[in-house]
Amino acid sequence: MAPMTAGKVFAKIGDTEATAPVKLTNYGESEVKSIEYTLCYMDTQNCDGPFKMDFDTPLADGETRLVNIPIKAGSTYGMVDVVFHITSVNNSYNETSVPFTYITRCTVNKLPHKRVLLEDYTALWCQWCPIGMVATEALVREHPDDAVAIAIHKGDKLASATAYQNGMLTDYAPTLPSLWCARKNKIAGYDGTSMFENEKSEVTYMNIDVEAYWDETGNNINVTTKVEPCMTPDAGNTYAIGYVLTASGLKNDKWLQL
Repeated sequence: MAPMTAGKVFAKIGDTEATAPVKLTNYGESEVKSIEYTLCYMDTQNCDGPFKMDFDTPLADGETRLVNIPIKAGSTYGMVDVVFHITSVNNSYNETSVPFTYITRCTVNKLPHKRVLLEDYTALWCQWCPIGMVATEALVREHPDDAVAIAIHKGDKLASATAYQNGMLTDYAPTLPSLWCARKNKIAGYDGTSMFENEKSEVTYMNIDVEAYWDETGNNINVTTKVEPCMTPDAGNTYAIGYVLTASGLKNDKWLQL
């Protein structure tokens, strides 16, 4: 029995425990009815356990199943690795070659709601660009509260001078179509689910709340931004806030729209 990569778990200061979802795979030839495991906290070098987990429905040979592992919450802000080690299977020594995985516990003062930035570089003249449009639209439909989608045009009537000035087209869209997830990973094809989910699971250090309203003239928008760190940033890292104004449902017969 082997655990797969567990990823990151968030817990607030003051919580007693957090729940870490971990996938287990049965690589043996018999079904697994129970396991025993230990938890070792790398910040204190303390290990707890062994704990026993019984399965109402045994894991069949080759089966992978998601289980929830309770771990202690932290007392200080930051990230700490917790080693989840399966020591025995069915009351016998666990013979798998890699019986452990690392759970990254992130202790924060406020649980963040991370939204993932999707930037679709496109153009009205580009016959292949609907690929990026379909991938973006699918992610927005599946994750309406977790995705921020922006279309950036290149070489057409909808192109923005700002994109050229900031070098974004040179860096991210030398060719089209070009769909980027959080400016880290380029999504290929119609499905960006795996990259989106990976980015969603990554640590975010800041919570940002934004309020906006029109001024008395109706020509300007006043924006108030509140930035609150949810955990101590890594030393030497710098951060910037970017604003994007979007609008939906705007139409005009004189505009060049598809």
